[in-house]
Amino acid sequence: MPSQDRKQPKSSQSQQRSIRSSTNSQSSSNVSSVQRENIGPSQSKKGNPSQSSQSQRGTSSKSSQSQRRSDTKPSQSQRRSYELSELRKAELVQKCANYCLLAMNKRTPIRKSHVVSEALEGEGKYLPVIWNDLVSCLREVFGFIVYSEDFNDDENVRKAVPDSFLIKTEAPDDFSEINRLLKVQTTKEQAARDLLLVHVLTLVFMKNNHVAEDVLFKSVERLGLKGFLHAYQNIISDELCRSQYLVREVSTGEGSGVFYRWGLRAECEISKAEILKYASVVLNKPLRSFIEQSDQVEIQSEKWKSLSTL
Repeated sequence: MPSQDRKQPKSSQSQQRSIRSSTNSQSSSNVSSVQRENIGPSQSKKGNPSQSSQSQRGTSSKSSQSQRRSDTKPSQSQRRSYELSELRKAELVQKCANYCLLAMNKRTPIRKSHVVSEALEGEGKYLPVIWNDLVSCLREVFGFIVYSEDFNDDENVRKAVPDSFLIKTEAPDDFSEINRLLKVQTTKEQAARDLLLVHVLTLVFMKNNHVAEDVLFKSVERLGLKGFLHAYQNIISDELCRSQYLVREVSTGEGSGVFYRWGLRAECEISKAEILKYASVVLNKPLRSFIEQSDQVEIQSEKWKSLSTL
């Protein structure tokens, strides 16, 4: 009996152990299931942020690219500001042409800045847009040719707007400009001015387009124009230079001094052929004796022919 009593606690202990182990296993399984339930959603949540960050980076990249494109490309309002309707373009061309026709009477070069301020009301961006149309309008409607410093190359005149330019009725083809200067005399003073211009241009041309100021003034003194032109030196150094019949250059260093050469207006308007004929008569020498000057006559003749087809 006592032995049975001792065995009984063992069985009860083993039963209690088995109960505890089953309880622990159940609780363990419950914990693991709970952990799996907790881990699953958290893992899926961890996956989503990475996708979200990639999406955000992609959106940010697209946004920055779009921003860069918007910075480099002009806005719609900016594009419209440079676009002109045909009606508006024709209106601006007419305004500029009218200004050029008035400005040419001053006998000084027409400046781009003045065209912008007077005809375009300061809207300088429009002048390059209408420049070719303005050149064509002056030529085809009014019969004027545009000259610039690059007038030797017709394409340069049309490609870019020069800082200053001249306009004239047509490219001379009959070499009549000198005859007009010598024959059309309104007053004695005007006749003296015309003779002064012809004499100065002739002397400069015969000196290979480079003559010293003192030599030029001494030559003019022998014409006996003092009674009509008291300030002939100022006419040469100021008026004829401002109107671009002459260019006055100051040279430094060896051979320093003040020198004159033909200006743009003289190159465009005064016939070197007529100048050479005039010199031939005054010097009593045949034309064939002036070889270098004859070459310059041919060069100018070719330039004027190209201008007539502009």
